[in-house]
Formats: sequence, C-alpha cells, structure tokens
Amino acid sequence: KMSTILENINTILNGDFVKGESQEEFQEKGFRKSFRFSNLASGLKTFVILKKLLQNGVLVEKGVLILDEPEVHLHPQWIVEYARLLVLIHKTLGTKLILASHDPDFIAAIKAIAKREEVLEETNFYISSSEEQECSYRYNFKWLGKDIEPIFESFNIALERIQQYGDTDI
Repeated sequence: KMSTILENINTILNGDFVKGESQEEFQEKGFRKSFRFSNLASGLKTFVILKKLLQNGVLVEKGVLILDEPEVHLHPQWIVEYARLLVLIHKTLGTKLILASHDPDFIAAIKAIAKREEVLEETNFYISSSEEQECSYRYNFKWLGKDIEPIFESFNIALERIQQYGDTDI
C-alpha cells in the first residue's frame, strides 16, 4: 500500500539513504558526496522524516500522525506536494492526521487534494482562538466542517498589522 507514496517521496527527494561512516546518510542522485541528516536543509528533512516513518513502519494502518506546522520550511510548490502526500497517507493507510498550520496554501491544498482524492467527507477543519481569561494559553477549537473561509479571515489580521506599521499600498 505504501509503495506509491514512497515512489512519490523518492521522486521529490531525488536521492536515497546510503551507509555512512557512523550512520545512514542521504545522497542525492548524481552526487558522490552524502550528507548526515543534521546537515540537510530543513525542507528536505520534512520529506526525509516522512519517508523514514513509512519505511520503519511507524505509520501504520488506522494510526494517528500529529504534525505541528510541517510545511514551515517548505518552498510553496513543495507545500502542495507535502499536503498531497499527507492526504495519500490518509487515503491509503487510513492514518488519522491532526495538522496545525498557519499557511493558507497548505490548508487550501489539503482541502483541494482531499476533494480530488475523494476523502473530503472524512476531512474536518477547525479554527482555534484563545480565551480571554487570566490563563492566556487556553484555546477553544471551533469545528468548521469543510468551510475554510474563517481560517483565511484570521490570516488577514497580518495584513492589517502590516498596514498599521508600514506602507498601505499593499
């Protein structure tokens, strides 16, 4: 079941793991030099970790994967590819995904790809807001169903802040 997902990751990574001096290292196709995981770019690590979780059997059928802002170091085009892989993991393995994100492209990609892969009915979106009490780290989560518009509205606060501090020609 995972072979298609691993093939997609391999295409993106354009390389694989090789035996290094003291540990596995990553080597891009066409290069002689391999790199320790700690020396890889943050965005590349995002895909490498997903690949290793699949290869090592950590992601199992009907399991749960919780990711906090997994797209944070990714180029915009790779954000979409990463969202696609996550949706395919859910569709293929039945893995439940709990994702936190502040990226509108990532959220839009999850919804669009879930719809195309016919798993949108199993996909739910929530928005969080902090409680205005003495304990400011408490959050309420509002179920949005499939409606992601309130999420985008909350992101627009940043534009208001830019206009407050900077040029208003944006």
